[in-house]
Amino acid sequence: MAGYHKYVFDADKREFVGSFEEMYQNEQIDNFDSWHQEDSRQLQRKIALSILEEYNFQSIVDVGSGKGALTHLLKKRNNQVIGLDISPTAVEQAKARFPDIQFSSIDVNDSDKFELFLKDFLKSHVGGVV
Repeated sequence: MAGYHKYVFDADKREFVGSFEEMYQNEQIDNFDSWHQEDSRQLQRKIALSILEEYNFQSIVDVGSGKGALTHLLKKRNNQVIGLDISPTAVEQAKARFPDIQFSSIDVNDSDKFELFLKDFLKSHVGGVV
């Protein structure tokens, strides 16, 4: 079983755990890569990137960006990419690895904070009226 699994889902109790901050804090201790973020061989990732390569988006918000492994692949010279993750540890690592991308720690389950973030994002990056 993957090292990250115990932080995400309790198979015995069949319930969601969701200890993402603890998961990212324990990656180096327990020697695992949560979600296999650094494995670029994943078929679904290759397909998604192949499709996205055909388009040039002005702005992208990557919700659940983790340590930014996929987020940085979405960054092109002329676009704005923002990565969001619930884990401050993951966001710190992403910022250190990819300083040209904005990363923020936010719980998208907190609808008030997430809505405020999206409104600010749309105003500043898309130029839209909310």
